[in-house]
Amino acid sequence: MKNLGKSLFFLAVLASVVLPGTIRAQILEQTFSDSLAGFKISTPNQSWNLEPRGTDPGELKLTLRFQFALHQFTPNVTVRVIDSPGFTGKAVDVLDEAVQQLPPTWSVLEKKMITVKNLKGVELKLKEAETQLRFQQWFFHVKDRIYVVTCTAKEDSYPRVQEDFIKILHSFEII
Repeated sequence: MKNLGKSLFFLAVLASVVLPGTIRAQILEQTFSDSLAGFKISTPNQSWNLEPRGTDPGELKLTLRFQFALHQFTPNVTVRVIDSPGFTGKAVDVLDEAVQQLPPTWSVLEKKMITVKNLKGVELKLKEAETQLRFQQWFFHVKDRIYVVTCTAKEDSYPRVQEDFIKILHSFEII
């Protein structure tokens, strides 16, 4: 009976140490699904807050915000869904045209074709000189919609949130 009491005590101590970590791990990542817009996306950890669009019928469907400002700007991720019924061209051609029209303070750091979870798209990395903002965007044209996932941070804080941005981007799914 004494051994049973010690065993139960040990299990209670173990549970108090192990379970809170397990419970915390479950709430560190939040997933947001929008069945009407046809996507889902997740936060990588507790440093990001989901801000669903509410009832706004516009293109902006979601904003993820970092928990505090870094270099006087709060890093964020947005998801825009643009209805494009009847569009038969290539999204990359529209994107190329838009890039050509950027003001001179904007520069393209990188543009490449990507395949993520069987979706073909374009990744674009931009920098705006006056504000020192850096953008990493993924574009996907699926059926009659164009999905644009944009990660934004100040140039100085970009390295700090870059790993989170990659995790968020890779969590994006069309549903």
